[in-house]
Amino acid sequence: MSVRAQCLSSLALLILSLTTARAAAAGPLSADDVVRMALSRHPLVAEASAEVTAAEGGVRAATFLRENPSLSVRVGADKTTREAELAQPLSLTGEGIFARQAATARLAAAEAGLGRARLVAAAEARHLWIAAVVAVEERELTRGALDLAIRRCAAVEARAVAGDVPDLDARLARLGRARAAQDYLVARREEAAVLTELGAWIGRTVSAAELEADPRDGAPSATGDAPERSDVLAAQHRLDASLAELKVERAAVLPRVELGAFSEQGEGERALGPSLSMTLPVWQQNAEGRARLRGEVAIAQADLDRTRARAAAEGIATAAVATDAVELLSTLGPDLAADADAALASVEAGFSAGEIDLTTLLFLQDEILSSRHAFVAACAASADAAVAHLLAVEDATLLGVQP
Repeated sequence: MSVRAQCLSSLALLILSLTTARAAAAGPLSADDVVRMALSRHPLVAEASAEVTAAEGGVRAATFLRENPSLSVRVGADKTTREAELAQPLSLTGEGIFARQAATARLAAAEAGLGRARLVAAAEARHLWIAAVVAVEERELTRGALDLAIRRCAAVEARAVAGDVPDLDARLARLGRARAAQDYLVARREEAAVLTELGAWIGRTVSAAELEADPRDGAPSATGDAPERSDVLAAQHRLDASLAELKVERAAVLPRVELGAFSEQGEGERALGPSLSMTLPVWQQNAEGRARLRGEVAIAQADLDRTRARAAAEGIATAAVATDAVELLSTLGPDLAADADAALASVEAGFSAGEIDLTTLLFLQDEILSSRHAFVAACAASADAAVAHLLAVEDATLLGVQP
C-alpha cells in the first residue's frame, strides 16, 4: 500500500472514530428529540406558516379603506383654467366590515391549519423514529441469526468430516448460512435507508447506537383531553370566510359613494367645494360574483361536514385499534426476547448432544427467530397505532416536550 493510500485510510478511520464517538456522547435519540428537530424543517409546517403570514397581511389590508383615493387634475389649453378634484370611494353598505370579517376568518383558518400541520408532522416523525428503531433491531436480529448459522455450519461440517452426519447435512447447513447472510444484508440495507431518511428529517447524521430502544417508546401517554380537531376548526373558519365574502358581494350591489373636494380656477375666478358622486348599478349587479361565492359557500359547508365526520370516525377507529394492540401485547409477556434466546440455546444444545437432527434444528431455529421478528413488528404496530390515535384526537403529548 502506498503512503498516500495509508494516509487516506488513516484519515477515514479517524473520521469514522470521531463520528462514532460524537454519536455515543450524544446519547440516545428519543422520539421527542426527532419531533423537536423535525418540526422546524417539515415542508407541511413551512407551507402552513406561509399561509398564516399571508393571512395576516390580508387582515392588515382589510383594516383600512378598501379603495384608494383618486386625484384628477385638468389644465385648459389657455392655461388659465385649472380644475382639481380629490375623491375617496366609500361603501355605506358594510363592504369593509364584511371584508374584515372574511380576512379574520381566513387568518383563523390558517392558524388552525398550522396547528394541524404541526401535529401531522409530529406524527410522521414518530412513525419514522419507530421505523428506524425497528430497522436497527431487525439488523441486530439478522446479525445474530447469521452468527448462529455460521456456528451451526462449522459444527455440522466438523461432524460430517468425522462421519457422524451425512454430507447432505453439511450442504443444508451451508445453504442456511447463505440465506442468513442474505437476510442480514437486506436488513443492513434497509437500516441504512431509514437512518438516511431520518437524518434528512432532523438535519444531521444518525447512528444505529442512538436508536437502541423499544419502539413502543415512540408513542407518549395520552392526556385524555379531546379538543375539537384543528382541521375541523379550519374548515369552520373557511366556511365563515366564504359567508362573509358572499356578504361583501351582496353589499357591493349598491353603489359606492365618492366623497371629496374640488377646486376650479379660471379667468380670475376660483371655486372650492365638496363633491359627491356615485355609480348607478344599472348594468353590473355582481350577479357572477354572488353566484360564484354561493358555490364556494356550498363547497365549504360540504368540506366542513366531511372533515367533521372523518374526524369522528378516525377517533373511534384508531381508539379501537390502539386498545386492541395494547391488550394483545400485554398477553405476550415482557420476557419474550429472553424466552427466545433460551429456546435457541436449548435447541442448539440438543443438536450438539445428538438429541435432535439437523432438519428439526433448522425448523425450530427458524420458528424461534420468526417469532422474535414478529414480536418486534407487533411492538412497532402497537406504537404506530397509538401515534395514529393521538393524531386522531390531537393529543398535545404528540408534540413532545418543546423547549
